[in-house]
Amino acid sequence: MAGKAAGVRSGRKRPAKAGASSQEFRSDGPRVAAWLEAYVRHTKGVHAGQPLTLEAWQTDFVNELYRLDDDGKRVYTNCMLLLPRKNGKSTLAAGLALYQLCADGESSPEVYLSANSREQAGAVFRQMRDCVLTSPMLGDWVTPMRSHLECQSNMGIARVTSADGSKSVHGTNPSFACQDELWAAKSMDLLEALVSGAGARAEPLTVIISTVGHDRSSPLGEMHKKLYELPEELRETRNDGFLTIGRDLKAGFLYWCYGPPLDPADWRYTADLDDPTVWRKANPASWITDEFLEKQHASPSMRSSEFQRFMVNAWAEAEDYWLPQGAWSDGRTGFVPIEDGATVTLGVDLGLRRDRSSVILVRRREVDGELHFDVQARVWEPPTAEGVNFDVNELREYIRDCCRRFDVERVGFDPWRLSETSDALLDEGIPMTSFSMGWERSAPASEALYDAIVSGRMHHDGDPVLAAHVAAGATTTSERGWRITKRKATEPVDGLIALMIAHSECMAALGHGATSVYEQRDLITL
Repeated sequence: MAGKAAGVRSGRKRPAKAGASSQEFRSDGPRVAAWLEAYVRHTKGVHAGQPLTLEAWQTDFVNELYRLDDDGKRVYTNCMLLLPRKNGKSTLAAGLALYQLCADGESSPEVYLSANSREQAGAVFRQMRDCVLTSPMLGDWVTPMRSHLECQSNMGIARVTSADGSKSVHGTNPSFACQDELWAAKSMDLLEALVSGAGARAEPLTVIISTVGHDRSSPLGEMHKKLYELPEELRETRNDGFLTIGRDLKAGFLYWCYGPPLDPADWRYTADLDDPTVWRKANPASWITDEFLEKQHASPSMRSSEFQRFMVNAWAEAEDYWLPQGAWSDGRTGFVPIEDGATVTLGVDLGLRRDRSSVILVRRREVDGELHFDVQARVWEPPTAEGVNFDVNELREYIRDCCRRFDVERVGFDPWRLSETSDALLDEGIPMTSFSMGWERSAPASEALYDAIVSGRMHHDGDPVLAAHVAAGATTTSERGWRITKRKATEPVDGLIALMIAHSECMAALGHGATSVYEQRDLITL
């Protein structure tokens, strides 16, 4: 009786056919969609109390998620759904979790709703509970408790877990797990525990539903990169590139990602993130209107980076990233290689053990009455052997070689740990210039570098190492202004600091404020 009313089944009925592009495949998706419409009700907004009828984009996703192989078993055991906020993530997650709890045919199902914080994980649980309380039939078969839901007909249970919770999920046996907002997770420990714990289930399913984040080296960022590492035949784009689908059939992993199209070579978005047309295409839900997006964009409390991440599902380089999205990548356009004999300035930042050592060349040139700058980088990785310092002689020789190849106006350097080297090179006639990293120099130098990059006047060859150093930069402020700093202790910015020094010294050569080392030390008589 209970099984019939709640839609529980002991075996899979004959699956329906579902469409994906021009192909058809067997899927339990139509059955899932029909169950959601019959048993689940909206709990909020103008649709409160109405059946949960999936929109076309949701139907396509559910059909693919519940795709079956030739033996009638689910193709996917893991899925990542990325889409902007307010597109019904929590409602869809709650509906799928209720289906898995009540109607998937699993004996004693265990459903886990997880997130980085218990508060976030509780959002989907509360949505599930409210669906039960408002459904004409689910309330008879699912019992809402204070911290979990129980389905008496199949001895199923649904509960909340989180990365900051006190209870471990090790030793559990999940049949379904929904990880909400993975962008906030600092590690994969919780998700890995849920996935590994499901090994005893015949057809477990783990669904990640999230917006993108601000750190591409995060667990979500690394997972998103794997989508673009798939062979092209396993990837599909729809909606003018605003939906990217990855079908890793061997791993049983489905990627279903909404957001602006990007170039995986450098993670640069190929669409204008300030274009309202782009905003609308990134949001598949019909209830996300142009007017709503315009209001969100115009809100005084909404920073540009937040809008692009939350409402367009575009990665922000950092929470406090110091450059607008794409500003550095845009500098690849217009780059002119620096040839031997060119007049250049150098910026030097020395690292001994854990930090990188960097030398940046900057060449200025005039374009339509404005100063433009071309940049080339040389970055050394720190020694791998424990307790071994970087060989400073290698850096000295590189500077000497630059002076032989180019007309070097200045070699700016951070005097910390480099005074002996600077004295030796100065005695050889190399124009060394001390650059103090105090606020008096670094603040205006940071602002000048920012202006050169954002205005499109700084050009580079796309060096990925330098790009990573630039992306790792952040800002710190005081009553004296702002300056560039490191966002994370583990992410190097040495190339960025050397670039700031080189650009500042390039401007100083034109009389903008800096003093040469010859003016900083006593006259030497030979």
